[in-house]
Amino acid sequence: MPRIIGAVFFLVGLWAIIDPGAFTKKPPVWFSIVLVAVGIFSIVKSQTKIISLDKESKKMLVTEKSLIDKNIEEHAFEEIKSVELQRVYNKKGQHSDYLKFILENGETIPKIAGYSVTKIMGMQMENQSITGNRIAEFLGVPFEEKRPPSAGEVLSSIQATVQNSIEKENKDDKKE
Repeated sequence: MPRIIGAVFFLVGLWAIIDPGAFTKKPPVWFSIVLVAVGIFSIVKSQTKIISLDKESKKMLVTEKSLIDKNIEEHAFEEIKSVELQRVYNKKGQHSDYLKFILENGETIPKIAGYSVTKIMGMQMENQSITGNRIAEFLGVPFEEKRPPSAGEVLSSIQATVQNSIEKENKDDKKE
């Protein structure tokens, strides 16, 4: 995704340099150069992270690739403590799900939540919960879902708290 945004910045900046008359108000040259620079920086620095589970070697390979760099980490299946699904809500109430591997030393992979797409053998997986559960079964580790409580769970918790305080108050009244 950052590469696409970078390409858009680059192309618009280049267009503004080549044909400044195409815009309703001629942009300053420095603005066009900044757009091109931001575009190039975004394209060069954006990274793709690929996590592969190799059944034969019983290792998880974490490959981070950018246009100028490639880094590969290896972790044995025995190092993986659990698979976790983290649900994050935005201001509009929409949510994003992120699958993470929790290692025995407390480290999480991937380290940063961001735009993620889960693919297995090239096919995009829509239901992250089912996918995470299958991966955990494959690895023989627990699967945990971390999410904020739903509205029903919050209301139920408030109701239980109010009910407990009323019962406690009634017991105190009977003692007097």
